[in-house]
Amino acid sequence: MVSDWAADDDGDVVTVEAAAADLNLIWERALAELGSTLTPVQLRALLVVDRSGPLSLNALAQELRASPSAASKVCDRLQQAGFIVRRAADHDRRGVVLTLSRAGSSLVRWVHARHRERLAELIDELSDEHRTALITGLRALRRAIPRDAG
Repeated sequence: MVSDWAADDDGDVVTVEAAAADLNLIWERALAELGSTLTPVQLRALLVVDRSGPLSLNALAQELRASPSAASKVCDRLQQAGFIVRRAADHDRRGVVLTLSRAGSSLVRWVHARHRERLAELIDELSDEHRTALITGLRALRRAIPRDAG
């Protein structure tokens, strides 16, 4: 639903949209430091497993918005690289549970650290007044985002 405010003041929406794109670019640059180690989909899969904890292959496929067979191929490569561990599900012998290996956890921590470093450098460039306004606005925006949205 588009509010009357958004219809009246597209400039603010465009500014937020551009900022989101810029933040995504910062994330992509942090990922680029990995070189050819992982594809974006493989890294996204690692991030999902990290955020969700142990999860099924089907749950990962849903999070990636991919078919179970495509998610399985991604996991094959991640397992071969030593980044994830697959084990049989306790409740379903045909099911698979995915967890990060130590190497996978280390890689995810490294990517998050690089991303945070880049963000901190940008935030440090702001005046105290702008920094406070940014954080206040972002907190309000996060509260407005439905957490059950897929």
